[in-house]
Amino acid sequence: MHVAAALDQLQSALGPGRGLPPQDIAREVLAELAQPDRLLPLLHELADGAGDVEQCARFSYRHVLGFDKLLLLPGKPHFMLRAHVWRAPDGEVPEDIHNHRCAIASYVLLGGVRMELYEEAAEGIAVTGFLETLEGPEEDWRLEPTGEARLRRIHAAHHATGSGYVLAPHVLHRAHSGGDGTAVTLFLETEGVRDRTQVFRSAAGPARAGRTVKSMLSVKEYLAELDALSALLDA
Repeated sequence: MHVAAALDQLQSALGPGRGLPPQDIAREVLAELAQPDRLLPLLHELADGAGDVEQCARFSYRHVLGFDKLLLLPGKPHFMLRAHVWRAPDGEVPEDIHNHRCAIASYVLLGGVRMELYEEAAEGIAVTGFLETLEGPEEDWRLEPTGEARLRRIHAAHHATGSGYVLAPHVLHRAHSGGDGTAVTLFLETEGVRDRTQVFRSAAGPARAGRTVKSMLSVKEYLAELDALSALLDA
């Protein structure tokens, strides 16, 4: 019941014929779905096997940028609802500065997330640029170098539990948990507007291969992650 209701709400808000910019709609819907009386029953239902479990497991993985990415409700091409989990004991991996294929909304369920926004500028930090595409049925990451660049940070903010943010597709940014404990966000992707994104890496960051294969969860692992997430948020 909770899964079906959430899917209907997302489809109505983000399916064909929407009027407002997608990030504005996504902010409103996500704030409703993130409330405990909506989210916890939804997670329990998913952990019991409701929804498309096999598809959700196949697109859930440890993200190369340092957090666990769990698909909750698939709705391509119009939306994808996910949970992102940063775990401090694993050691924080600095995110590459990047943008997205679509407008996104994020809501902090636990802990806090630091968000930094950047723009290309003549003066700033030295980085190497890439174009990132998704390749193959598992949507592995492929990076194509585009040359050296400089980026200037134009904004930084800490988003605490119960707050959220939206980003248009072109906005360069990076997010991290701040290393002060576990952080969980509810993350809503809207319809894609392009098939490649920009990625910028500093020389000090860990190397990434030209192609990075995603290690997807099994159904058993995925359901266990949902149980652990439910317990974490219900504590």
